[in-house]
Amino acid sequence: MRDRKKRNIIIGSLCCLLVFMGIGYAILSQTLNISGIANMRGNWNVKITNMELLSENKTGRAEEVSHSFTDTTATFTADLYMPGDSIEYRVTVENQGNIDALLKSITPTTTNRSEGIKFSHSEIDNTVLTAGKKITFTMKVEFLESATSIPKVDNVKYNLELVYVQYDGKSEYTPAVEITEDSCFMISDDGTLLSYDRSCGTDNVAIPAKVNGIPVKRIARSAFMAFDTAIATTQNDDLVYIFKNEDTKTKCIENMRKEGSTDERINEIMQASYIYGSTELNALKLKTKKDYIIENGEKYRVSKDSTGTIKFEEVTSSDYNIIYYQDFDSEYPSVASTCYCITNADCELLKEYYRSKDPAKIYGVTDNTYFEYLYNRRARSNDEVGLEESTLNFLTLDTQNYVNYMESLYYYTDESKIEALDFSNAIYMDDLDILGVHMGFDLLKKIVIPPNIKNLMIPFAEQIVFPKNSKTEVIMGYTDGDANYANIIKSINFPNTLKVIGNGIFKNTKFASINIPSSVVRIGYDTFNNSELTSLSFGANSNLVALYGEFEGSSGGSFANNKLTTLKIPKSVEYIGYQAFADNNLTTVSFESNSKLKYMDSSVFGGNSNPINLTLTTPTDLSNWPAGTNDNITVVYER
Repeated sequence: MRDRKKRNIIIGSLCCLLVFMGIGYAILSQTLNISGIANMRGNWNVKITNMELLSENKTGRAEEVSHSFTDTTATFTADLYMPGDSIEYRVTVENQGNIDALLKSITPTTTNRSEGIKFSHSEIDNTVLTAGKKITFTMKVEFLESATSIPKVDNVKYNLELVYVQYDGKSEYTPAVEITEDSCFMISDDGTLLSYDRSCGTDNVAIPAKVNGIPVKRIARSAFMAFDTAIATTQNDDLVYIFKNEDTKTKCIENMRKEGSTDERINEIMQASYIYGSTELNALKLKTKKDYIIENGEKYRVSKDSTGTIKFEEVTSSDYNIIYYQDFDSEYPSVASTCYCITNADCELLKEYYRSKDPAKIYGVTDNTYFEYLYNRRARSNDEVGLEESTLNFLTLDTQNYVNYMESLYYYTDESKIEALDFSNAIYMDDLDILGVHMGFDLLKKIVIPPNIKNLMIPFAEQIVFPKNSKTEVIMGYTDGDANYANIIKSINFPNTLKVIGNGIFKNTKFASINIPSSVVRIGYDTFNNSELTSLSFGANSNLVALYGEFEGSSGGSFANNKLTTLKIPKSVEYIGYQAFADNNLTTVSFESNSKLKYMDSSVFGGNSNPINLTLTTPTDLSNWPAGTNDNITVVYER
């Protein structure tokens, strides 16, 4: 018994020793498992649940052809036969989930627009749609009684985009800090890309179609400038700096001091500055581009009188329907400027006015489109009202509700530079304004153009790339031969949708060869002037109608001052202007068979030192181009 007790004591002592040894050498461990299940019972389910014909106003024979709806779409087709006809629908949207929703935006758009047809909807902006509730609104289409003619368009299309977001009972739900997988970008609610985080890379910045679920529609002023800083202008004209963080703000202040800014000036600027993700930023009201245009643009009125004559006159009253607006200060080389129209019909009338000034029209050129983008004020009479730039863009004013245009990519050259910008996925963009870099001319190596832009102001980059799905029809811009812009563009691939190559765009570039796509209709003056071209070709079955020559005040024609030796002009060409191919090394010039040529200026090939063999295939001899040898040119007519 005594031995057993002794043995137990020894065993116990040994057990205690083992415990202490375990602690000392971590050879023992204990794992405790705690598990559970969390279910997300929230249900987001906002949908269209009904669409019904509300009324048909049959002044004539208004007919509802069809209507249908799914959870996310509602469509209708209506035929309207007489002024006064209208058809109205009632649409029901229901929140079948258990998460409250707020109608964040309602955006109507019309394509193939006609001024004789009006679409409208009842007001439901900012409507709260709580769980289990529904809301109805109406959509109406009318053949206006005020219409003076039958619309010349078919299939006028209307789209109403409703965007619902989570609602927390007081306001729209907004995360405290905007950090997502798209955190390289900061975007506003209206789709304006405000800034880019350069720490994400500068070699090739690909702009996504959406950031945080918001479609990228436009680029803010200085979105890609250094220090991850965005600059915007508030409603009261204050400049606002938006910083990624406090370190960014500090770095920017240090740089401002290096550049000579006083502490007083720095403090003045910083008082109106915001930190990325701050609560103040949510209340920031940016000034729209529409505001800038109305405040600073020149006001005009375009109208047609009872005789059919189009009048275009400057006005000082509120009776305007056109605003001419030049984006940049006069100290910078001139660029394409814009006419903003109150309605699409105003734009069309203004375009008609400019088309009437087309010098090719005098000679019976059949195509009467696109000259408005090449209009030159310096060729007008002194008493004629006109605008000041040689290349124009046309936009509707109501599409300009967004922050100010992008002014530059980066101000501070000691920071890492953006090498390339790729907008090929930004399918929602319809305007790029300008991507020129004015501070030190720090150049992009490459830019890929957004696919949906129809009228493009040419950006400055060594390589300009149009994606395969590009819709660009007009390329504009005018460098005026500024030395800072010479030799900038090294290569470009023209899209097969291109219609117009504007004035002076590629002047002083160094393209060895150029192929003009078959789709191009018109090429402006000075376009490829002094570009050292040795080869020029045109796509098969070309639609080219007019090659414009030197205008008053310009340097030369479309392809003047190059090194071309041979030239074959498409049969579609009807008009070739003054000195269009002057000062080359041409020896052989021919036209495709069955040429439609109506006019060719007598100085088209002036300044070519070599004898030129010119073969014309026009139906009749051109009066200013008689057969035979004249001015070092041998003219032969072939039938």
